[in-house]
Amino acid sequence: MHADPTDFSRPGIERFFDGLLARASWVAGLLVVFTLLAGWQATNVEVAVNLSGLIGPETAGAQAIRDYEARFEPLRAEEVLVVNAASFADEQALAALEDLVLELQFVDGVDSVVSLAGLPAPGRDGAWLSGPELSGLTPLERLQTMRSTNPLAAQLVSEDMTSTVVVVISQEGQGGDGFAAEVMQAAAQISGLTAHNVGLAAVQRAIARELIRDLQVLAPAAIVLCFVLALLFFRSWRAVTVIAVPPIIGLLWFFGWLGVTGTAIDPVMGALPVLLIILAFSDTIHAYHAGLHRVQGRGPPKRALARALAETAPAAAMTSVTTAIAFASLSLTDSPSLKTMSYTGIAGMMLSLAAVLLITPVLMWAL
Repeated sequence: MHADPTDFSRPGIERFFDGLLARASWVAGLLVVFTLLAGWQATNVEVAVNLSGLIGPETAGAQAIRDYEARFEPLRAEEVLVVNAASFADEQALAALEDLVLELQFVDGVDSVVSLAGLPAPGRDGAWLSGPELSGLTPLERLQTMRSTNPLAAQLVSEDMTSTVVVVISQEGQGGDGFAAEVMQAAAQISGLTAHNVGLAAVQRAIARELIRDLQVLAPAAIVLCFVLALLFFRSWRAVTVIAVPPIIGLLWFFGWLGVTGTAIDPVMGALPVLLIILAFSDTIHAYHAGLHRVQGRGPPKRALARALAETAPAAAMTSVTTAIAFASLSLTDSPSLKTMSYTGIAGMMLSLAAVLLITPVLMWAL
């Protein structure tokens, strides 16, 4: 006869759960303190979008980005505004554009402003648009002359004269959401013009906002769905509590870990919280179902519960380990975002597993 290899591990696992249940009140207190600390650290979690992180640092695309940053510093930190008017072929609209450029130059943290109004005149210092070379022309003729003789002017103002581009370059280390908000606030003070931020920084901020919105919708939706399924299957509020609380707390621990380590959530990690919740719910259902059948049988309830958890824990652990191995395979890629997804996914799986194995016994003991 061949011995069942699980027989060697079960006594130790069963003793662990016996000891945990024997000190359930102490364990519950420690778990509450740990969860409160995790919730406090979760407030430090940030969302960061770096589109260049999707490609490997040694690829041609990444090298091109580094070359651009080195050659055109500080243009890599710009805020690009599209400014609209009824028509810039109007003296009042051109005056408002000059006022806008002047207003933007007084925003804290602005290094320089690139605009149609600031283009230098050919052969001399000073603005071309308001210079003597074009003073005898109508606004329309001035703009047409600039467009036809200067390629940059042709890029800065549209052919129909209703839109122009203004590039606001921040000082080193001065960019960010607050700087962008001050730029837009300054632009809003100029009547007759409307401005929209369309630069790469604005695109990344828009992606970050959408990612936050998705996290706020998808994670609660997954929790509610699991609540409903648990209620339909077990028809007991105690069952729903035992099954739902560990995955939720495990997710909170994960966010706390992100806050402690300073790991920001990026678009690649957007689906990770939902994945952690679903897998933890599955493990908790297995543990609860096995424990319920054991406790309803003969013998001391605590011993029966410890035995049931000892039988279920290896399977739950193997599910988490195999998923963690899948996350580990992402570290073989060159993408920094996928590498981050790799170690955060492993950490999330281990924290979710710990929540299931520690909190489920305590809740079943309490309820």
